[in-house]
Amino acid sequence: MRIVLLGGSFDPIHNGHLQMAKYAYKQLNVDEVWFMIAKDAPLKATSQVPFQVRKDMVQTAIRAYSYFKVCDIEETMNDKTYTIHSVKELKRLYPTYEFSFIMGEDQVAQLHNWQDIDELENLIQLYAFQRNNKKIHTTYKVKALQMPGYDISSTVIRSGHLLHVPKQIRSIILNNRLYTDFISSYMSEERYAHSLRVATLCKEIAVCNNMDGNKAYLMGLLHDINKEFKFMDVEASKHVLMHLRPSLLEEHKNIWHGYLGSYICAHSLYIKDKDILYAIENHVLGQCKNKYAMVLYVSDKLDPQRDYDTQACTLLCKQNIYLGYKEVNKQQTVFYNKEK
Repeated sequence: MRIVLLGGSFDPIHNGHLQMAKYAYKQLNVDEVWFMIAKDAPLKATSQVPFQVRKDMVQTAIRAYSYFKVCDIEETMNDKTYTIHSVKELKRLYPTYEFSFIMGEDQVAQLHNWQDIDELENLIQLYAFQRNNKKIHTTYKVKALQMPGYDISSTVIRSGHLLHVPKQIRSIILNNRLYTDFISSYMSEERYAHSLRVATLCKEIAVCNNMDGNKAYLMGLLHDINKEFKFMDVEASKHVLMHLRPSLLEEHKNIWHGYLGSYICAHSLYIKDKDILYAIENHVLGQCKNKYAMVLYVSDKLDPQRDYDTQACTLLCKQNIYLGYKEVNKQQTVFYNKEK
């Protein structure tokens, strides 16, 4: 068996990793590509998502490819792990296998910092991708592979560019509330702070009503994702509404973000939970027919930073969401009638 190892934290795995694996498989004519998940990253200062979660993401992302495998050898290794240790253990476990190792060009510049790199380069053939015909400059024994440019990294993914990960991985990221700081890139600082407060209140009210607190937190976090038209601009939003909800075009654009937020969560973030989608769609006007929608509606209106007293209604919602929703809805109706 000829195996090429693609090592990394995969925090998270993204389309660039999959592209590297595909090109390596074809160019090196190997039997399999193993995604060797790092237990920790010695050259990275940032903390990582737990190993098992990253492993689940990799397994999900490569499920459709019979020649891609997960290599979790570092999961049970003690202390800080280095590539040299993992390669030695693999060669011991699979003495008849021929291993090679591929990396991105960004790693080539750091090879001098790798543990026992002089021994590693003689133990296994190292390959690096040379993107857009850009030559690889190194004194180590690294052979070049060709690959079109794909300028994306896990760091960029964690900052919010989820469109660069397989759609199944987006669901895992959101359902496990991983890298949720990315939401801040689509909002002003003030709007993001509001979303965090609403998410926290959603969870508190949901738990008090024997509901799923994590699901409630997620819908609160995402409910205003397109309030400021940073995920989908105004013209793109109009296009969606024209085809799917033309009646909303007759309303002020401040009303649109409920439907558009639900649309984005379903079609861009691949959230499948119908309670979440329904709640986000209906949180603006409060046309709520299930408990999760009621929770989001009241939490949005009862943000502790509102310029009115929210304590009494918040307590009522925690005691009974149906009664709390009716009271909040009644007060909001009175408020808007006065405004008119």
